[in-house]
Amino acid sequence: MKNKTKKLLLIGLILPMLLTAGCNRAENKSVEDEDAVEEKNTIEAFGYVRAENPRNIVIDIPAKVERIEVKEGQRVSKGDLLILLDITDFDAEIRKKEQELRVLELEKQKAEKTVFEDLNKDPAMKKLVGDLQFAEDELRKAQIDLQAKETLYQQGAIPQREYDGEQKIYQGKKKAVEDAQLAIEGMEYEKKQEKDQLLIQNEKIMAMKSELVLLKEKVNRDYLMGTQIISDIESGVIYEIGYSQGDILSPEKKLCSILNLESLIVKAEVAEEFIKDVKLEAEATIIPLADKSKEYRGKVAAIAGKAVEKGGETLVLVDIAIENNDGFLLPDFNVDVSIDIK
Repeated sequence: MKNKTKKLLLIGLILPMLLTAGCNRAENKSVEDEDAVEEKNTIEAFGYVRAENPRNIVIDIPAKVERIEVKEGQRVSKGDLLILLDITDFDAEIRKKEQELRVLELEKQKAEKTVFEDLNKDPAMKKLVGDLQFAEDELRKAQIDLQAKETLYQQGAIPQREYDGEQKIYQGKKKAVEDAQLAIEGMEYEKKQEKDQLLIQNEKIMAMKSELVLLKEKVNRDYLMGTQIISDIESGVIYEIGYSQGDILSPEKKLCSILNLESLIVKAEVAEEFIKDVKLEAEATIIPLADKSKEYRGKVAAIAGKAVEKGGETLVLVDIAIENNDGFLLPDFNVDVSIDIK
């Protein structure tokens, strides 16, 4: 009886222990399974911060750097003065072109007053027409006289000398008619030339106006206000200042660039074996190495169409749009990225 009681006591002690151990193993297995599931639901990647579409400041006019008001790495806001220019030569060129245009337009107005007048009402033309009519009348009379002299000459009534003299008179009258006709044709040709010149003048005026528009368009920039280069970005950082005070500007070389801090994105380097699981609009978590206590939300905005080799690995760049940037993240910051692949 005592042995039986001891056995029951042992069973009573061992059974709870076995049940407890079994539960612990089940709980541990459950936690491991959850960890495994959790691991499978995210992709970890290294990344870095980049500014999209930096503003390159380029000036395509004759100008000189008078003063530089900023330094590389300096933060700027919209309207801040960056660089002061000397554009005296450009202003002089504009004034010269405008003066040339005014002269051309005055010449055109003067020419239009005569070019489009009725040529037949022109006093000079009226005189030439009158001269032609007189010459034609004289020629007709000379022709009648010549015919009469010719008849007399054939009848032997007048000598050869007298007949030849009448022919010379006729030829003189005929030449007078031809000269009058040439004078009228010459005046008509001059009028046509004046009209052609007026057309050329119009073309010159149009070309000059187009040239002025193009010149003025060169200074029609959001970042150029008179002689001042200003920031047209709400929040930016200056970098790559390409000139010093006193330098002459070249259209092939930018003045400086501004990184737009409001266009920051994260470039995540995802290993090629995981890229198939990354989807557009997938949520992501961003943790900057500069302060790991900070955490930012993001979404996959783009997936590169080409892989890159880096450190012996094949990686695909994934753009992550930052949704709650508080101003701490800066261009070229390194970050850790977790991309949700649920």
